[in-house]
Amino acid sequence: MMNNELQDNEQKTMSKNVSRRTLIGWAVAAVAGLVAACGERLGLAPTATPGPTPTWPPTWTPAPTGTSQPTATRVVPPTEVPAATAVPTDTPMPPQPTETLLATDTPVPTAAPVSRADVMRIYPEANSRVVVVRHANACSSPDDIAADAVRQMLDAAIVELTGIGDAQEAWRTLFDPTERIAIKVNTINHYGTSVPLAYAVAEKLQAIGVVAENIVIFDRNTGELQRAGYPINEEGPGVRCRATRGYGEPRDVAGTTQQLSDILLACDALINLPLLKQHGFSGLSFAMKNHYGSIDRPSSIHFDNCAPGIAALNALPEIRDRTRLIIGDALKICPANWNQAVVGNTLLISFDPVAHDYVGMQILTDWLSANGGNPARVTGQAKHLPTAAALGLGTDDPAHIDRRELAL
Repeated sequence: MMNNELQDNEQKTMSKNVSRRTLIGWAVAAVAGLVAACGERLGLAPTATPGPTPTWPPTWTPAPTGTSQPTATRVVPPTEVPAATAVPTDTPMPPQPTETLLATDTPVPTAAPVSRADVMRIYPEANSRVVVVRHANACSSPDDIAADAVRQMLDAAIVELTGIGDAQEAWRTLFDPTERIAIKVNTINHYGTSVPLAYAVAEKLQAIGVVAENIVIFDRNTGELQRAGYPINEEGPGVRCRATRGYGEPRDVAGTTQQLSDILLACDALINLPLLKQHGFSGLSFAMKNHYGSIDRPSSIHFDNCAPGIAALNALPEIRDRTRLIIGDALKICPANWNQAVVGNTLLISFDPVAHDYVGMQILTDWLSANGGNPARVTGQAKHLPTAAALGLGTDDPAHIDRRELAL
């Protein structure tokens, strides 16, 4: 019997223990449920299971195909959110920021560079452009030229002439840094091509990499260059300035034998810088007649208003093919007497020597008309213009001249 009593007591004790465990379990479960409910109301999320650690630098995923420009999307690693500001589980995570970049293996198309041949087209391939640029403060008197104003005029004119928006790029299109460049000025009378103009042109060439010693400002005679204010520099450092030392390569010019300046024969490119003047035989002296100073016997081709001589001379390959640019000096002009000049405040720039001189003739005759001169004498004697046009050197037809006016 005692054994039975002992067994009954043990079972009662076990039942009590089970009841206590069960009770504690129920209590713990109830508390957990209460905490969870409170957590939801308070906006607290249960601790998330840690995911894989993001790598850096990020991987690159190609963008969807079918777009006009291939792109790549770079995924930026998410920023860890502190537990105190954890986002509720029922609120969706905001989208991760991305960066859209151009694909490195796809070249971006660029505009094709303009060729020199395209820029220098003249009639009949295109209307011949002549730019007339004026600056009211360029020339206060025939002996006083403002170099800064001249530089501004050159920049504006070269942009307008070439259609290239940057002046330095326009010069770079027309000239190569390795070239030997001759600048033909006119100094036969006291008022020659303006010295600040010639050296401003030389500066523009040096700015694109042309070596100063490869630039030669020249005319036929040392004394004439000095009288016009040019500093002679035969062999020293810097831009050279000298007269022709000798002549060579005999050529037939309008039935006469002419030899060309050694400087002209040695250059790769030629810039013609004439002065606008009236002339007793040819009506006017400007770009084309300026090359009478590039030969040894100019007096022999003054017949018939210089018409055959001027045209034939400028048709020589050594002049025609090497002339890269014409810049007409009308900062001052000599409308009657070569030793008297008046203020003009103007530059002309072109690739066509005939169109250039035709517009120069208009400027000269306009001045004569306004000041009691005889414009008919100029136009009646300027027979070299149609003669040169007939040889295909350019055009003297206003319908084919694209005249551009600039005022600074």
